[in-house]
Amino acid sequence: MILLPFFTIFTVIWCQKSTQGVHESIEEIRWRAVTENPLTTQLMTLTQFLQQCSHTPHTVNDIVFNGTFAVAEDYVECSKIINQLPNVRRFAMVNAQPMLFRVQPNVLWQVHDLALRSCRLSQLPHLMFGMNQLYSLDVSCNYLTDLVELEVLNLHNLKKLFLSRNKFSFVPRAIHKMKRVAKIDMSSNQISMLNGEEFRELVWLKELDLSLNPGIQVIPEELVNLPHLTHLNITGLNGLKKPVYSLAKKGLEHIRKYFYDLHKTGWFESTATSAVVRNG
Repeated sequence: MILLPFFTIFTVIWCQKSTQGVHESIEEIRWRAVTENPLTTQLMTLTQFLQQCSHTPHTVNDIVFNGTFAVAEDYVECSKIINQLPNVRRFAMVNAQPMLFRVQPNVLWQVHDLALRSCRLSQLPHLMFGMNQLYSLDVSCNYLTDLVELEVLNLHNLKKLFLSRNKFSFVPRAIHKMKRVAKIDMSSNQISMLNGEEFRELVWLKELDLSLNPGIQVIPEELVNLPHLTHLNITGLNGLKKPVYSLAKKGLEHIRKYFYDLHKTGWFESTATSAVVRNG
């Protein structure tokens, strides 16, 4: 593996060479728009470079697009290049406008890792449709309030979901259908209520980050009793009442013991109805 400073410090391409000195594959492409060096010029140069690399189809595993200063023409040129590159596995955008990409649906279907961070999204972009192989989805630092688009996607392989720093006031219904998801980050949102019944389906969930959602007052028993849950981050949930924050912040096992003691003494609370019931 060697580092080619092909587009100055703004664009990095990792290439793997064969013994004949011909580039067999391009493993990573990073594009960053800068005012002094127009991204469109970089992309046109990249096209010429790809044509000289190899006579075989290019294998690009990692594409990172930083669109801080990008213009509409940059997205057009970028789309043309992506449409020529099969087998892209990771596609990331930062400070970009995904809605401007015009990528063919069958091009990104093998993407396993999609990141759309700080892209001012209020809904998921159309380029996601067809990404049925997604393993990880990161849409942190946007303006999302729901994930209704995910309800029509078949994300049966999704294991990691990053939703921090959005505008969620509840856990989207689409998440509860992702039965194989193992890690969810919903920190720094505006969540005020957790529906315990809907968490029952997330039987493979291992890590859940609910930190910095100060409106949450109740941790559902159904959530803490998930069979594979090992990490629950509730930092900053100062308004917790059941259990109280001073107890809950000690850790997951203390929360579980809280519910165990409630049942042991004959008292428990139904999180679905918020009614206190007396056994016997």
